[in-house]
Amino acid sequence: MTYPSPPQMPARPVAMPAVAVSGLVHTYGRGHAEVHALDIDALAVFPGEVLLVEGPSGSGKTTLISVLGTLLRPTRGGIEIGGRAVDFGDQRALDRIRRSEIGFVFQSFSLLAPLTATENVTAALNAAGTRGRAAHRRATELLDSLGVAHRAHARPRDLSGGEQQRVAIARALANEPRLVIADEPTANLDTDHSLELGHVLASLAGRGHAVVLATHDPRLEPFATRRIRLLDGRIAAE
Repeated sequence: MTYPSPPQMPARPVAMPAVAVSGLVHTYGRGHAEVHALDIDALAVFPGEVLLVEGPSGSGKTTLISVLGTLLRPTRGGIEIGGRAVDFGDQRALDRIRRSEIGFVFQSFSLLAPLTATENVTAALNAAGTRGRAAHRRATELLDSLGVAHRAHARPRDLSGGEQQRVAIARALANEPRLVIADEPTANLDTDHSLELGHVLASLAGRGHAVVLATHDPRLEPFATRRIRLLDGRIAAE
C-alpha cells in the first residue's frame, strides 16, 4: 500500500498559543534522591502545528506531555491553555479543561471494552454534557470522517489496531479540543497504519487543532511542522 506525501502544512500562524509554558520545572523525589525531570524556560504550541517531541527514554517526554495535558502539576512554572492560566488547585476547572480543551490519544488506545465504537465516542460527549441524538450524530460524523463508520457497532476486541486507534482519535476529538496530545500512538501499529495515523494527525492540524506528539517513531517525522528533542529534561534541539 502506498500513500501520498504528507500534506503541506501552513506556516505557524500569528495567533494565541493553544498551550504555553514558562519557567517549567518538575522534580521527582527529595534531597539526595531528587531528580530533575524537566527544566524548560519556555515552550508554546500554536493552532495548526504538529509538534513532535523526541528524545531517548528518560529524557522527559512523558513528563512534558503530562504537564501540557494538565495531568501532572509542575513543581514550578506556569501553564496556559488558550491564553488562560491553569489553576491546579481547582479540580473542577481541571476537569472542565480535560473534557473540553484537550483530547488524549494513548499508546494503548484505552477504549472501553464493553462499549461499541460509537458508544466509546458518545461516552466522551456525555461527560461534557452532550447527550442523546446530538451525541450520537456527532459520534457518527467523527467515525465517518476517520474512515471507520462501517465499524460503528463493533467492540474494541473486534477492531484491528488501526481501527482502534482511529476510534480513539474520534473520542479525543469529540468535544472539539484546541489541543490534541498523542503519546507513542504508533507503538502498537504496523507501518501502513502508522503512516495512516500520521496523515490523520496532520489533517487535524490543518483543521486548526494543535497536535503534540511524543514518539520514538521516525516514520512520523515527515508529518511534523516542528520538532524538539529533549535530553535530561531540557530542550536540546529545535
